[in-house]
Amino acid sequence: MKKTLLSLFLYGFLSNAIAGGNIPFMFIPLPGCSGSQTFTTSGTFTLPSDCSSFTITAYGGGGGGGGQETADNTAGAAGGSGGYIVVSYSSQTPGSYPVTIGVGGAGGASGSTLAFGGVGGSKTVIQNTTATTMVIAAGGGGGGGGGNKITAGAGGNAGSPGSNGSNGTGSSVASIGGGGATVSANGGAGTSGATAGTGSAQACTPGTYTGSYSGDGKGGAGGVGYFCGGGGGADSGGDTSGAGGGGGSNYILATNATITSNTFAGSVSGLGGAGGTAGAGTIGGAGKVVITYP
Repeated sequence: MKKTLLSLFLYGFLSNAIAGGNIPFMFIPLPGCSGSQTFTTSGTFTLPSDCSSFTITAYGGGGGGGGQETADNTAGAAGGSGGYIVVSYSSQTPGSYPVTIGVGGAGGASGSTLAFGGVGGSKTVIQNTTATTMVIAAGGGGGGGGGNKITAGAGGNAGSPGSNGSNGTGSSVASIGGGGATVSANGGAGTSGATAGTGSAQACTPGTYTGSYSGDGKGGAGGVGYFCGGGGGADSGGDTSGAGGGGGSNYILATNATITSNTFAGSVSGLGGAGGTAGAGTIGGAGKVVITYP
């Protein structure tokens, strides 16, 4: 009751004073929790002190396109799309959240008799204030290199946790695409007449697990994610093109999370590079992160 009477007294006093011109009118904005930060390069997201929730939209890097084999004028194949995640978090601690943007995979080089597969895209990662990983948007697989007038295999798109990522498309029996990664294992290697590449553990880097170098077409590398896609099989007998690498797997920390989307990229960011039609394949699209709060 006393607080109510005091509030009424102060309101009446200030209203009369302002109306009489004795006190200049001032607008004092109240603190609020509203804003957005966009990252196209790696950096740090700062959650304001009066905020405890935010929404992350993340894209992984796209896989590079395969190179053209110029002797037969055979195009390389496109790389796969990077991961696409939209997730909202509540009950979060204000402070600094590291953001690492996944780069697109390099395009495969062209050659008169040996065209190279594209490199897999890199993962985009967001961590919390204690350096715990919250989100990984995986990279897409690299496209296979062209060879001997046979269609090269496309790179696999990044996959969702709990299911396989898209497999790289095999161009023939002799050149099979790399498997998509899951949340618990790397994708299997694509097969060919020679030894094909494989994915490696979570810390793997692009370009270290491509398909074998034998023959005209070289397999694309797997995409990097929570786990990595397998490398595409390479041409084994000089009669086919390389196959695409599998996509990496996405990851979302489930604590206090509401997931809206967990798939592969559906916009310009994180798309795979085009296969080479008059030379080398193009680089995959770079990743991106947009964080809005609350």
